[in-house]
Amino acid sequence: MATGSLRFASSDTKRASRQLGASDMSRAKDSMYHALGYSTIVVLQAVMTFEQQDIQNGISAMKDALQTCQKECLSILQVIEKNKLEQEFFYEFEGGVKLGTGAFNLGSLMLFYHARIELLKGNIEKATYVFLKAAILSMLPEEDVASTNENVVTLFRQVDSLKQRIAGKSLPTEKFAVRKARRYSLPAPVKLVLPALEMMYVWNGFLIVNKRKDLSENLLVTVEKAEAALQNQDFSEYSVDDECLVKLLKGCCLKNLQRPLQAELCFNHVVESEKLLKYDHYLVPFTLFELAFLYKSQGEIEKALKVLETARNNYKDYSLESRLHFRIQAALHLWKTP
Repeated sequence: MATGSLRFASSDTKRASRQLGASDMSRAKDSMYHALGYSTIVVLQAVMTFEQQDIQNGISAMKDALQTCQKECLSILQVIEKNKLEQEFFYEFEGGVKLGTGAFNLGSLMLFYHARIELLKGNIEKATYVFLKAAILSMLPEEDVASTNENVVTLFRQVDSLKQRIAGKSLPTEKFAVRKARRYSLPAPVKLVLPALEMMYVWNGFLIVNKRKDLSENLLVTVEKAEAALQNQDFSEYSVDDECLVKLLKGCCLKNLQRPLQAELCFNHVVESEKLLKYDHYLVPFTLFELAFLYKSQGEIEKALKVLETARNNYKDYSLESRLHFRIQAALHLWKTP
């Protein structure tokens, strides 16, 4: 989508938001119809502008809309439950309500990013969309997944067949999704660890929640649960990679929560494990990038610049390399500017 089109679309959504009026916004608290309509407009505005305040407004609107929808859905469930002739519909509807609740508990940000990518890029990266769906489902309780009639393993196994080449080249995010999904192509699938949060990190999601302590704390709880689960598993060829991913995500949460010493310990653990990694070699340069920003936030600018230079110059041929190089160049430009 061209920049001009985005500008016009953004103005359209802002105008639509104003036209809703205060009464419509207040009704969004009580009416599922108004809640969905209002939140859609607010999220579209955030999608178009990608400004920090609009993103925060979009997240709040989604949260309010979900709470309103859950309230009405639960009321409907109570009515349906009394009618034995509609049991089949009841179970299907109940499964939808549970999925909506569980998905939000993982952070409505994943759905927000999915919507943004789909709107800006159309329906190009089908493999990425299927991977994201499978990633979210894989982090939900098994009973909630069962109620959706989806099979997580089947979805992950579809990812490779959906990959595309544009002008003879594969898209970086799609390549990343395909590579991660390969663990499910084995006769005995090996479950990915926090795949939805990993994609959230790849899309710079942890930076977006930096100003929201509540979201960062919820993410940290989820990450620490995964960390504890890994410690109770038998060692495998994926163990070091999974552990380092968890440490990177945990470090980002701790950094957002202004706990720099603990964050640095997590990041250093990843860097020190470099030679033990077997598949996710991208973790080390990305971790160095995060470590550099941690040093920068503590006023250690020279140390931060040195780490950024190391991340840029010492690592090659890893997943999403061009994406990280772009971020590094942007940081170096800003930090070296008087």
